Amino acid sequence: MSPVNLDSETPRSRQQPGVACDESRRRKLRCDRGQPQCGVCRDSDTTCVTTTTRQPRGPRKGHLRALQSRIVALEQRLSSEGLEDTGEDEFIRFPDETNTFPDQSFPDLVAAYSQDGFEKDGSNSSSANGFGVDIVFSQSGSTMTMPLAGISPISFISDLMRSDLNHLYFNRFHSFFPILNKRHYFARARKICSESAVDSFHCLQHVMWTLAVSTSSQFQHIQDDLYSQTRLLIDNLEMRQPQPDCIELEQVQAWGLLAVYEFMHIGYRRAWMSAGKFFRYAILMKLHNVDGLDGIAADQLQNLNVTEIEERRRTFWMAYTIDQITSLLDRLPLTFDQHIILTRLPCSEKEFQSDEAVVTDFLRSLPIQTDNQTPSTFMDSIQLFAICGQLLSHQQQGAVEHTQGLISLPFWDRQQQLDARLEQALKGMSLDDPYTLIFQDPMVYFTVLAAQASALILFKSCRTAPWGMEDTTNYAAQREKRAIVAAQQMTTLSKALIELSFFKIHPFTPVLLYLCVDFIISNPHLDSTFKMQLELQNVLQTLSHVNLTAKECLARLHMV
Repeated sequence: MSPVNLDSETPRSRQQPGVACDESRRRKLRCDRGQPQCGVCRDSDTTCVTTTTRQPRGPRKGHLRALQSRIVALEQRLSSEGLEDTGEDEFIRFPDETNTFPDQSFPDLVAAYSQDGFEKDGSNSSSANGFGVDIVFSQSGSTMTMPLAGISPISFISDLMRSDLNHLYFNRFHSFFPILNKRHYFARARKICSESAVDSFHCLQHVMWTLAVSTSSQFQHIQDDLYSQTRLLIDNLEMRQPQPDCIELEQVQAWGLLAVYEFMHIGYRRAWMSAGKFFRYAILMKLHNVDGLDGIAADQLQNLNVTEIEERRRTFWMAYTIDQITSLLDRLPLTFDQHIILTRLPCSEKEFQSDEAVVTDFLRSLPIQTDNQTPSTFMDSIQLFAICGQLLSHQQQGAVEHTQGLISLPFWDRQQQLDARLEQALKGMSLDDPYTLIFQDPMVYFTVLAAQASALILFKSCRTAPWGMEDTTNYAAQREKRAIVAAQQMTTLSKALIELSFFKIHPFTPVLLYLCVDFIISNPHLDSTFKMQLELQNVLQTLSHVNLTAKECLARLHMV
């Protein structure tokens, strides 16, 4: 038997090497891969073009997500309204190509804000993880438009998620800016839960949920989409309310909380714009004059109860505090003039949540506590940041006087008054063991940091002052000694911050740490080994992963 030739019996492939031309693919004919022109193109007298990049097979990107979002929305709508299959009119009508979003302002806004009309990648989407929270954008050149045009975006968040996010906000963020009465909030939330119209309270809820999501690993996947929805809701509400008398307190609160979120997660410039709106809305509502003779509390036409008046006070003091803190970073002029504020300081948190009527003092008439205890309330932090703001204004006014060539005796009068007030505040604080402050209420260590930062600002005003007082060298040396102690205390406290969970660290802590690092860099002889500077830099770098304000501070210090 003759040997079998295996090579001769190997079957030849029916597929020619190379890629078929476009004309052969279109006509579904076999291409002989001839060059420069295949047989099919030569016979049909067409240009032979070969596309080497193949289009992906399967459904168009986002098609399955859109279908899933429709199903989720339909199920939620049916379960919430108890609808049955009684006819076509009972169901949600999805827009077609000839009638896209008729009379729907919110979808139009979403489409306008989408950058290129395509959906985000599924890995960054909430729907990819089984939550139909995001709104599906329309695709260019596609028949798939936004489904759910007749549903409020709030419908995308289930009742269970709303409950979780509400409690997350009050557990992890409320203590920093306690402007809401919990009982009043939850009562109103239950009342309007079934309403579809988007008003100022819905906007406030969305901002609260956005802040809550930023402190939770469970809901991180919806953070960006939820912020985008929230921003659109607030902007849309603002366009619908051009008159000053249309502004509601919840809208002002929403702008304030949104500014805080943007300082932490979006960017400094965008946050400053939102903070500016927050300040202007607070002034427009005359929240700086709640308790004046012609103030909000005395206006019988508004018919406000004790809790509603206290919420207005707290909203103003939140705006005042943010104004003081953020102005320190760039040494900007303050928005609120302390001399014209006729709003009483907030009462204690217990009294506020219990709806108790308490008469507190005004800021200028309240003395700093002198007993040996640590500040732990919202009111205490307001007093300390008021000192920071006064020192900043004092320093700016001194620079103007120095530029104009004035020998400023009033400068030293102000300096001594602020010095005495700060000295009184520092003596009233128990700082024997700074580490114990970290594990108390989050506002405790933050208020102490503000007091220590005031000592740094006071020393800087000494160095840049128009000298006109005898024995100034001795005075400056004493203030420098106190500033060194303050910087050491701040460094010790900052090291302990790393042991805390991120959601227990005040959002504006990086600003105070920045002031300390700036003081150390400006006085290198006080930290010759760079130990304190490196420790503070390490803390700021750690915080920069969860707070963009820390990253902004590092950039200003040229440490990134």
